[in-house]
Amino acid sequence: MRKMKAVKWIGWRPDEDVCGEAAMMAASGKFFDLVVTPIERGAVWDVIDGGDRIASEEADSVEEAKRKAETVARRALIRIVKKEGTS
Repeated sequence: MRKMKAVKWIGWRPDEDVCGEAAMMAASGKFFDLVVTPIERGAVWDVIDGGDRIASEEADSVEEAKRKAETVARRALIRIVKKEGTS
C-alpha cells in the first residue's frame, strides 16, 4: 500500500494584494495560490501556480468562487501525486 502524501492547507484570509481573499494548497513540493476577488455580481476566482494562472472563472458568489477554486486546486494536486506514484 502506498503512503498518502500530505496536503497542506492555509485557509482563506483577507489579502490586500489581491483585493479580496487568498488561500494556499500544497502537496509534493507543489504550491497553488487560490485567489477570490469580489465583483459587482459575484466573484472572480483564480488558481495560480507560481506566476502562472492555471484556472480562472467568475462565480455567482464569493462562497461559490472559493468552492470552485478549492476543487480545481485539489484536482490538480491529485494529478501531480498520482503522476509521482507511477514514476
